[in-house]
Amino acid sequence: MSPSSSIANTVRLRSEVTCAHCWFSFPPQDTLWVSTHDSLAGADHVLKNTDEQLRFLPSHFSAAGHAIDPKGEQCTDLACPRCHLPLPRGLLEMPPIFISILGAPSSGKSYLLASMVWQMRRAASDFRIRFDDADPSLNAFLLEYEEKFFLAAQDDQWVTLPKTEQEGDLYVPVQIDERDVLLARPFVFALQPLQGHPNLDRRDKLSRLLCVYDNAGEHFL
Repeated sequence: MSPSSSIANTVRLRSEVTCAHCWFSFPPQDTLWVSTHDSLAGADHVLKNTDEQLRFLPSHFSAAGHAIDPKGEQCTDLACPRCHLPLPRGLLEMPPIFISILGAPSSGKSYLLASMVWQMRRAASDFRIRFDDADPSLNAFLLEYEEKFFLAAQDDQWVTLPKTEQEGDLYVPVQIDERDVLLARPFVFALQPLQGHPNLDRRDKLSRLLCVYDNAGEHFL
């Protein structure tokens, strides 16, 4: 490997990472990994009563830099040390921006969010900005909204998105400090200058991870 390629592959970690789920801030070395061995499913003490894999702080790594779980399997996914929910790798490299769509019940927050994201995907490149899903699995519900809203329907067909409830698929139950907590599921996007952007040389400083939330309107009453 040439020196130039080695430098190009260097990852610059932030001194402090903020979880997109619970907003807990911690040093990157405290990041947990998600086990992969089947016997470790359902063994996590924070994500109780689920079939989620055990989260752990690794002491052994593979030659490729992947953590080795307690049963000897290689792992690739990361998790927050407080809520144990999935942690997009981009959060270790880019500071986050948090935005919650606020409004009364049935005011159209989900429609607005899906429309804005759809438009951003198409307009970002005009401003020489990269706009990508930081973690497609976290954005799955919003991707379904976009598909239903803009791709699946005919031009003359009405489209209805499901109402955001006060609990359910858009919220994740966890146990933090021996308390049951319901956390809003984040939708996470990477924003970075592209070739041709006037501040491309400041890419490392300007790049951000956009975290948006679609809360039930009842939570704002």
